[in-house]
Amino acid sequence: MKNKDQNQNQDQNKDQNKDQKDQNKDQQNQNKQNQDQQKKDQQQQDQQKQDQQKQNQQQQSQEQKEQELTKKEAEKILNALKENEKDLQKQLRRVKGQRVKTEKDW
Repeated sequence: MKNKDQNQNQDQNKDQNKDQKDQNKDQQNQNKQNQDQQKKDQQQQDQQKQDQQKQNQQQQSQEQKEQELTKKEAEKILNALKENEKDLQKQLRRVKGQRVKTEKDW
């Protein structure tokens, strides 16, 4: 009878050990899945940050291009200013060159 009880106890212990091992294995699997998910989430966040930075750089670059004058535009503006200046100078010379009639007082 003792032998039977001992065998039964041993069997119970084996079952408990097996259950414990299974639980440990399950826990390890769960931990691994959690780590994998965290790693995946981190990679996704990093990618989003990179995308955001790239988008910001593109936007800043676009704004800079819009604000800068091209060489042709600058030359066009300068030429227009020169023409205006010439016209103004001509008008001023004309005003100075007009004769004023004086009345004869004799």
